[in-house]
Amino acid sequence: MSEAGAGANAESGSAGAELVAAHGLEFAYGRKSALLDFDLQVARGEILLLIGLNGAGKSTALSLLAGERKPRQGQVRVLGHDPRKARARRHLWLLKEVACPAPHLSAVESVRFHLDLYGRGGPWREKVTSCLEHVGLGDAARQRASTYSKGMARRLEIACLLATDPDVWLLDEPQAGLDPKGMRLLREVCTEARDRGRGLVIASHALGDIPALADRVLVLRDGRTVFNGDRDALMAKVGARGWIVEDGGDEFDAALRDLAKQHRVGLSGPAVPAGPLEDLLFRGEGPSGVEGPAK
Repeated sequence: MSEAGAGANAESGSAGAELVAAHGLEFAYGRKSALLDFDLQVARGEILLLIGLNGAGKSTALSLLAGERKPRQGQVRVLGHDPRKARARRHLWLLKEVACPAPHLSAVESVRFHLDLYGRGGPWREKVTSCLEHVGLGDAARQRASTYSKGMARRLEIACLLATDPDVWLLDEPQAGLDPKGMRLLREVCTEARDRGRGLVIASHALGDIPALADRVLVLRDGRTVFNGDRDALMAKVGARGWIVEDGGDEFDAALRDLAKQHRVGLSGPAVPAGPLEDLLFRGEGPSGVEGPAK
């Protein structure tokens, strides 16, 4: 959607400019370490997928990037500023795993509240309507969020995110509560945000998100980074071979099958091979069974 994010940040920059930089982050809950020697960089126009099992440290990492928690060691900068300071916080949004919009506000009131909170001035009515219609809540715009299903609550949060459109999107299991139609909406919203030069960090344990969204992937296991690189490098590490074809149509699909037949190769998928990737998540191992160094 090109218009929904028209209230974007005043500060702009060229594609590829670093938006988020984290170096040497460590955090613990009491005596239990949750994150160790964590490094991360996100540039404009980039989607980084942060994957790992439950308890791997994904949510902790996002909370540190958002300034919700202070690292025991290390440093985080968002557009060059401490994320715990207002100067940085107005340029980021943390979408948590469990959707929790203010229950007493209607969808219209919720989106308008966040526009005010983020300092997005100017006429608001058209923007609010556009964002709510885009996420499929146009007919429920005047209902209180307390009446919404989980999927509708998540769609409302996405509408608020679209309206404010900060530079940095930190999304923790954003697919939670969404049906297949909602998942398609999420992919479209994230892709369009990347095209507008936003930097996205998406935390997920859903392995199917890799081919659909990520430019780069960071894999966490027990708080440690076991892989940090681009999607192609990860696919090579886990032994994946395949392509995703977008907007090809029936004629293209037929031509692709004919080409495969001509060269006597099998054609199936697309799919991420779950076994090798699960090995990487469980034990930090690739196909060889030997843990490789994090990049």
